Amino acid sequence: MRIELLHKRIVQWKNHLIPPVIALVYLFFSFEKLIYVDIIKLLFYLLSLFFVSFFGYWLNDSFDIDLDRKSGKSNFLEATSLPLRITGAILILSLALFTWFLCNPSFIATLFFVAEVLFFAMYCLPGIRFKNHPILGPLFDAHYTHILPILFTWFLFVENTFSCWLIPIYILFFCKGLRNILLHQLHDRKGDKKMNLKSFPLTFGPYITVKFINRIIIPFEIILITTISIILLNISTYPIIFWLIFLSVYFFFFSGWYFYFMNSRYFIFKFHYFLNDYYEFWLPFLAIWAAPHHFQTKIILSFIHLLVFNHTIFYFKKLFMKIFSNLKELKIN
Repeated sequence: MRIELLHKRIVQWKNHLIPPVIALVYLFFSFEKLIYVDIIKLLFYLLSLFFVSFFGYWLNDSFDIDLDRKSGKSNFLEATSLPLRITGAILILSLALFTWFLCNPSFIATLFFVAEVLFFAMYCLPGIRFKNHPILGPLFDAHYTHILPILFTWFLFVENTFSCWLIPIYILFFCKGLRNILLHQLHDRKGDKKMNLKSFPLTFGPYITVKFINRIIIPFEIILITTISIILLNISTYPIIFWLIFLSVYFFFFSGWYFYFMNSRYFIFKFHYFLNDYYEFWLPFLAIWAAPHHFQTKIILSFIHLLVFNHTIFYFKKLFMKIFSNLKELKIN
């Protein structure tokens, strides 16, 4: 068992997958009325989120050992026996369900949590293995990685009934998840070919994949975030303010004054991941400041978030150092 690979994955979950989900908690968790039960519920929720993610990681690597060895990839469970892998999967799933039910979830929240487990299983298990399907693979990955955690968090902390806001949230995070898995498959083409996986880029071609991401997914994400931010103006001005600041910051980060002269190939690949930063680094703060908390609470929550997700500090430092460098270069030229 390679612990360094697990540590790397935990860091990835913490820095990139959890912040967009925890933003919902910031938005609706009653910080001013915190009582012992609420704190315990939050802790059990975070544990269940970790264990269910760990279960998916364990399950995926359990059935990919031979394939990863063939392609030269590192596998977390490559040195473990079959009984240990089965026992580990049962134990981790049990911990995930146990901590989840300690949150006292609603029935519908539990349905989405169980769906998360089932999507993991259908993605990985031999005989079903949607991972090897060029269309169902990305669809399932987008759901268990990005959408289902949002849904069971919503119904755990927000409300027990469906809301019209779930539709744009679903579409937005579906776009994010689909874009990320397609980009991941683009980068893994050589390894996936060795493993005989029928990924989207290997089936339809890398050119079609890049074209689909650039001309459909990314523009639609930008339009949808803009539209949601404008619609929310009658509730709060923070969404549109954060979004406009984000776009302005990245105009300077990407040296937007050179866009007209930029090589078309370089321009195509320049914007694949920048929207992830909005979801992972900006959205939690947007949720904190848009929530109906007192000003002191907003400051405290922002500080706590920076302490727990300290990668955010390095992100903003790197971001503004790059902007300063770009402006300095522009001034010299």
